[in-house]
Amino acid sequence: MISIDNLIYNTLLTGERVYLPKAGTLGISRQGARQPDHKEVVAPSATLTFSARKEFGAVGVLALIAIQEGVEEGDKAKEMYNKWFAKAKTGDTLVIDGVGSISGGTVSIDSELYSLLNPQYMKGQSQDEETGSGRKWLWTIGIILLMALLLLCAYWAGLFSPRAPRPTVVQVADTTAVAADSITCVPAAPKMAKFYVVTGVFRIESNAEARVKSAGREFPSMTIEKTQMPDGRFMVSIFSGDMRSDAQRVVNRYYYSVNNELWIWENK
Repeated sequence: MISIDNLIYNTLLTGERVYLPKAGTLGISRQGARQPDHKEVVAPSATLTFSARKEFGAVGVLALIAIQEGVEEGDKAKEMYNKWFAKAKTGDTLVIDGVGSISGGTVSIDSELYSLLNPQYMKGQSQDEETGSGRKWLWTIGIILLMALLLLCAYWAGLFSPRAPRPTVVQVADTTAVAADSITCVPAAPKMAKFYVVTGVFRIESNAEARVKSAGREFPSMTIEKTQMPDGRFMVSIFSGDMRSDAQRVVNRYYYSVNNELWIWENK
């Protein structure tokens, strides 16, 4: 027996709209990156849409069931759909697992589906805005990493050894006393730029690498970079630098002529 929830979910992800008898038409609306009043670029976004009527061009769920089950689009498909509909509907609310719910003529999107459709680091915000919770999260990660680095340095220096040998003091040319066994080398972390012009953010590294290749063909004169962001995802950018004005010039150059989904990420 097929899962009608999964059938609806997978069809929506292909870009098709799905008509559900006794409910209406579901679809996914996508909005490209925007530059209101030619100012800051707002990242692209997508969400679930609903219409109480059968929209032209929508795929009927009965036809999808018939194709998957190898039956006629008639009594058998209707019987399967009606059984699913009775279980999925409670009162006035129809719940579609993994997709969302329909209640009172309005639709609510499932949180995991929303995250899948909107993987960008800053969802629908101006690039010089950041939520307070986001800043607190970055500060917390930074403090934890700093504490771990200090503990590692202390361990290397032998501060945690109860019977550490007495440091041997040697005299250097400028007569400064230096403890020979307390000199340690700490590798410097790679320095990230302040601003990036982003053309994609991915959870899976192989997807990011594929975007690097396609972006190279799309922007042949730019240096395409793959960078791991603080939240672990992989960002693909066509420019990085320390001046917002330089990043904005790159966006203005390509936004209308090549790709209207470019946006600026600030490394704070």
